[in-house]
Amino acid sequence: MNPSNFPQDRSAEPSASLLLPADPASLPSPANSTGSEARVPVPLAKEFKRAGMLYREFSRSGDIAIYCAKGRGPRIEYEVFEVQLLPAQEVNGRSYPAREAPPSSSDWGYLGFTYTNNSHRDPLAAALAKAEELKRRAGKEEAE
Repeated sequence: MNPSNFPQDRSAEPSASLLLPADPASLPSPANSTGSEARVPVPLAKEFKRAGMLYREFSRSGDIAIYCAKGRGPRIEYEVFEVQLLPAQEVNGRSYPAREAPPSSSDWGYLGFTYTNNSHRDPLAAALAKAEELKRRAGKEEAE
């Protein structure tokens, strides 16, 4: 796959890990950090592979992110979601620090949405519109 086929990355925010790594020791450890660093969650990765597709961060504004995904074929998809903060926890016997994550599968359709060239004439425009809607909704919820 040619990475230049992806739309230009518009995000300027740093990122590290979206999916749980095979080796949690590779993540920053709150036990080895000062008090202020221990509360900072590990940010989402700018790029990762999942289900045969390469996902790249396209845009991020606060807690609203858009990722572009491409596989081997002509399908392109944009995932728009509200970034979730997961607490430090143990999963399958491995300890993980506090971290950012996409919504769970059960929250998809409320906190996360997928737009493809199969479902929309212009999936990027649809994703950008949904991101704006999520920002407005988040602003209203904070105001209440």
